[in-house]
Amino acid sequence: MMTLSLLATISSIIVGLILIGGFLRSKYSPVKRFTSNSIENIKKAENEGNIEREGKYWTYTVKEYEGSIDEINVREKPSCADCKSPLERTRDNLVGLNKRVTIWECRECGEYYDYDEDEPRKIKETIRKEHS
Repeated sequence: MMTLSLLATISSIIVGLILIGGFLRSKYSPVKRFTSNSIENIKKAENEGNIEREGKYWTYTVKEYEGSIDEINVREKPSCADCKSPLERTRDNLVGLNKRVTIWECRECGEYYDYDEDEPRKIKETIRKEHS
């Protein structure tokens, strides 16, 4: 059987925990101020840019957190160097060769550019080197 003093001790502990919990959730809580300031100090930036590679312009986005690169996204299609229109990937026969190759074609001005499957990866590496 519980004695009166044991019951008083348990109820005092419960009341104390309720008061501490309420204080920690209040605007005066040092814990809340610390976490809010820490979260606000994290600097997030998202920058977009263009890079020229072998006559084509590629658009990219760099996401930075606290000054270091977190993610680089390169747009799927480059733009034409002459008219800035998006290029379309196509297959065509090259003059003098008896095989079809993949190339970039500008539908606006008729320019053709070499196609390199690894080009977006190479652009990411170039951007990462420039930002480090």
